[in-house]
Parts: sequence; C-alpha cells; structure tokens
Amino acid sequence: MRSEWEFCTLFLHFTFFYKAKFFGKNKELGERLSNIIEKRRNLEKITKNRWKILWENSGNAFDTGGRC
Repeated sequence: MRSEWEFCTLFLHFTFFYKAKFFGKNKELGERLSNIIEKRRNLEKITKNRWKILWENSGNAFDTGGRC
C-alpha cells in the first residue's frame, strides 16, 4: 500500500508533468518535478539496498534463538 507521501508525489507528477508534456505548458516545471521524483525513487532504492546488505552481513546478530 502506498504511503501518503507517495500518493502526493504521484498526484503532482500526473497533474503537472503530463500536462506539461502533452499540452506544452510549464514544460520546465514538469521536467523539474519529474527529476525530483526520480531522484527520490533512486534514493529509496539505495536505502533499501543498504539495509538489505546490512541484514545479510549481520549473520545471526539479530537472531535471539527464539528468546525475547
């Protein structure tokens, strides 16, 4: 399920970027907004990959052996 932030960015992306591309209005604004969204997605991917690597490299460091 998408977070509120993702919904907001997608809404802005569709309203400004596509309007700019198809109707030729505010083209620069649409491209800038698209670049911001793309950078945010790339940052999320990098963060997820870092956590995945950390988890894999930790071995059993987080394993409590069934004990709390």
